[in-house]
Amino acid sequence: MIPSFVVTLAGLLAWQGAQLRALGSTGTVNLRDPAITNIAGVFLAEWLGWAVGIGSVAVIAGLSIATRARRARTGLELEPMLNMVLRIGASAVAILAAVAVVNSDRGVALAFLILVGLVVAVHLLTTKTAFGRHIYAVGGNAEAARRAGIRVQWVRTGVFMLASTLAAWGGIVAASRLLAVNQSSGGSDLLLLSIAGPVVAGVSLFGGRGRGLGGAARRARDRVDLQRHGPAGPAVVGEVHGHGRRPAGGGLARRHRAPAPRAARGRVGVSAPG
Repeated sequence: MIPSFVVTLAGLLAWQGAQLRALGSTGTVNLRDPAITNIAGVFLAEWLGWAVGIGSVAVIAGLSIATRARRARTGLELEPMLNMVLRIGASAVAILAAVAVVNSDRGVALAFLILVGLVVAVHLLTTKTAFGRHIYAVGGNAEAARRAGIRVQWVRTGVFMLASTLAAWGGIVAASRLLAVNQSSGGSDLLLLSIAGPVVAGVSLFGGRGRGLGGAARRARDRVDLQRHGPAGPAVVGEVHGHGRRPAGGGLARRHRAPAPRAARGRVGVSAPG
């Protein structure tokens, strides 16, 4: 049987050919639908960014306290209180520092909140559901999982469907950032980053090991660096490398763009850059 990893790489070549055919003779399709272009072009107002950050800290603290109380009721061993306080404090410092950095530029990006939502959803799916546990079982030892009564083929099909859906969403976000789809879309170092990112975050290419939240800190750091430093910062996995948007004609992305004056940004609730 051909490994699915090899099939995925081979499928990339086929889909790149289909992309060239879909683009036609012009080689570029410009996007004007606000439902797509606003995904990567909307930033929260400063006050709303702080509200999201403080709310996130409150949720982390509440979940930690609730988990500790649940373990205490069932008589399980509890972690030292100091460890919990330090973990909550470190999370609060990291989140609020990230909000301060992005608010000094344009604010918290809507695309970043979508990314965080997807990471949390995948984490809950893989750690709190039977399907998630079946994924780890099949990835660790498919034959043992089959003997335990797990429907291996159904689990594999479900994982492929989930991965395809997330990849399609990543393509939409990438197109939203560039305002166009052209012959270079999905190329460059995107493939390398999409493989290296999960591996650096602790996901095994052989299956059975990895956490959705394992890569959350790395993705968050990359997003903050990209927004703060522009093209010089790391690229975010799932988005095309480069901070500038492509002109309507699909030319090369601008490498540098002067930031708009703070008074001209007009962030009320959420706002799209001009």
